[in-house]
Amino acid sequence: MSSGLVKILAIAMLSVFLAGCSDNDSNKSAEDYKEKSIDDYSKAAADIEYTKQQFNQGNYINAAEGVFHAAKNFVSSTVNEILGYIAKSKGSFILDQRNITVKKGIRGIEDIAKLFADKSKSKAIDYYSGGEYVPLGQMVLRYSSVEAEPNVNPLRQRLVATIQLHESDNKHGQAQLSLLCNGDKTVDFGIGQVNTRSWLDGSCKGMADKDIVNTATKICAEYRLNPNDFKCRYGKIINGKCELNVNAYIVELLVRSYGGEVNLVRNPTSPFNPILNARCTYRHLNEDFKTATRLFPNCKSLEAVGRFRCTGNLDSDYTAVALMAYGGLKKEWLINNARLRSGDTVIQTFDDYMAEFRSAYAALYKEPPPF
Repeated sequence: MSSGLVKILAIAMLSVFLAGCSDNDSNKSAEDYKEKSIDDYSKAAADIEYTKQQFNQGNYINAAEGVFHAAKNFVSSTVNEILGYIAKSKGSFILDQRNITVKKGIRGIEDIAKLFADKSKSKAIDYYSGGEYVPLGQMVLRYSSVEAEPNVNPLRQRLVATIQLHESDNKHGQAQLSLLCNGDKTVDFGIGQVNTRSWLDGSCKGMADKDIVNTATKICAEYRLNPNDFKCRYGKIINGKCELNVNAYIVELLVRSYGGEVNLVRNPTSPFNPILNARCTYRHLNEDFKTATRLFPNCKSLEAVGRFRCTGNLDSDYTAVALMAYGGLKKEWLINNARLRSGDTVIQTFDDYMAEFRSAYAALYKEPPPF
């Protein structure tokens, strides 16, 4: 499709979304956006600027239109490209490939790179913008580019997309409706997999609809209390056993309650709303940087773990620890290099974890990860 036709379509689609809008500031910013779209200079910058203006004014549909065009030309990196970028990383964490755990489908860092190359290209349904199928990598770039907070940190905004590509579950192409019922009876929501605690009590308190969060969490808690009984009450009997996917069950109930997937995702206060989810992920990440500096007050204390090197850039030095903290982190876990265990067996090391994040970043941005 030619550049000119893309611009004409963008303007036409915006005209439909903006019809009937009476706010003068909103109309003015939309007109400015149209004018900049016609020019050949800084098209992507115009998209992002328009997105920020509309989001800050609460015009969520118009904001989605801006990010839609900003991420239009996403192309995934290849496995070899990702491996090359990882090898050139100047991040503070010293990744030892010998510590990559062997598990189903993963025998080394090459398999991790392939996992995220494939995941970034996997098609996902964008319920927020018309229900089209787009590459998941394009989707996370599309919504993480929204202005999350005043004076947004560019690196942390990139980390939001990285986290979303890493965390989201895209089974059946439903990444925006990702949900995970955890063993501790909390629930992770949406493409950023933001936890119940963040929505109700943490950095995102008051941002999301409590009914959605509480309903999902209550069902999860009931399931975890007695999973076999729950499966038999609400699931199916297959080969003499009660079977039920609790995550899919919760999503289905919420979808029915809110009149369909589109309504649930586009609700401005839904934890599945990709713009709101990106804002919360950004806030969560800011708190994770504070956690990192609390665990390690200075870079020398970080180096004492034996897996880090100080670069002199504090934001860069603490990025790896902040990403670890996003998924939960205790200092002794890092010292023992055991993020997940099953009894005495380590099933995920921090080498695994950081290889995943570096692969996700490289797949999206096609440059060496700065962590």
